[in-house]
Order: sequence, then structure tokens, then C-alpha cells
Amino acid sequence: MEAELRKFTYFVIIKGRNTGLFTSFDVASAQVVDNPNAEYQAFNCQALAFGSYTARLKAIEKENEALDEMTQLMGQPDDSPRKCPPTVVTENGRRAPLCRWINCIPPSEVASGAYAVNLSMEELLQKVSYGASLPPPSYFRTELGVRDTGVMYAFSVILPGNPLGAGVHAKGRYNPLETDAKEDAAYNMLQKVLHTTD
Repeated sequence: MEAELRKFTYFVIIKGRNTGLFTSFDVASAQVVDNPNAEYQAFNCQALAFGSYTARLKAIEKENEALDEMTQLMGQPDDSPRKCPPTVVTENGRRAPLCRWINCIPPSEVASGAYAVNLSMEELLQKVSYGASLPPPSYFRTELGVRDTGVMYAFSVILPGNPLGAGVHAKGRYNPLETDAKEDAAYNMLQKVLHTTD
């Protein structure tokens, strides 16, 4: 876990050795060290941390249901026993699983400069959420290692506490730049929030 997260009080571990809400940086950090699929976020508000934790768990449940449904329709791709995937070391010293193909943001979409004013999707989502009296969105980062590219980042975004009465969550595409990956996730969530709130 990054050292700059020490300034926070509450730590939500979604994927790690143990999951849940932690109040100690050292204990929370121990849950994600050397875990290639770790997913976590830090907060200063207990209600926001708990709301983010429950909303992300519901989003994962929906993702798993969709995956199960697709597996039933299409069958298992391979029935042979799974091998442990190779890993690469990330910037913060953790190991990320090495993948061959993932849903990436094409280079043509990254910092294209097609608009005179490039707004930050993250800031815009924050403003729209505030204007609609919604809690601020929470971002959960995922890291993967990709052959010939190195480490790629993606973010999942949720609204704590499920304020819209529907499972509104979004997942962005992978990108080697963490900021671009976060912007992509914010853009996807912004579309969902605007569609849901009209």
C-alpha cells in the first residue's frame, strides 16, 4: 500500500488476504502486500468508507452474476486445471499478474487534444454528483502486467450507499498511465449518473 495513504483513517480492502474495513494503515497494508489482485481505497469518513465497501461488493456480485450467465451460455473456455499466471513487479513493489490481452484505451483516444478545452472527467463527475446531492464517487484501482507493455491500470467507480436505488457502478479500460485509466472510469460513470438522474 502506498505510503501517502498513511494520512487516512479508514482503509477499505476489497481484494486482499482479508477483506473489510480497517482503521490501521499497517494492518491494512499487510492485507495487500505481495497480492497481485489487491483492490483497496482509503477514506477519512467512516460512513463513506462503509458505503464504498458495500457498494463495491454489490458491484462485484453483479459482475460475477453476468460472468456466470455468460459462462452458462457459452460454456467454459478451457477445462484444464489453471496454472498460476506469471507476474511482473509494479512501481510500488507489488506483483501484478501478467496478461496477454485486456481491454485497453487505444492510443488514439489518449490525450488526443481534439477539444479546445479538456475538462477533467474526474472533476466533472464530482461536480455532477454534488449537484445531484449524491455522495462523492469512490475509485478502486486494479493493476495488471501486460506482455511488452508493462504494468497497466484500471479503475472501478462506485457511488457509496447506492443512493440512486440501482447498482450504478462503472469500470474503466486499462492504460499504462494511471491518470488516463481513472479518467476513463470517471467518464463511464458520468454517463451512467447523467442517464440515471436525467
